Amino acid sequence: MEYQLWVGVVEADRDPSTGQRRRVKVKAKTKTEAVRKMRAEQDRIGASGAPPEPLVTVERFLRSWTADVLPPGWAPAPLPTTARSSTGT
Repeated sequence: MEYQLWVGVVEADRDPSTGQRRRVKVKAKTKTEAVRKMRAEQDRIGASGAPPEPLVTVERFLRSWTADVLPPGWAPAPLPTTARSSTGT
């Protein structure tokens, strides 16, 4: 006997202890029912008050990294200068 199911996945919040993504899977015999179940899960997740994950920009990451990872007082070394002329000769 062959079963045909619609399967949908809804993205939930991240596990606070591991940082792993949590996904909720729904199954239904029809597409309409699968969509209804997915929307119900989205509403349930949204009602739980789980804040959306903040957008991490390169600037935000680098500011955090330099504040948390680099030793205090660290500064980048100046770029070396070369003796090449501006005309390329």
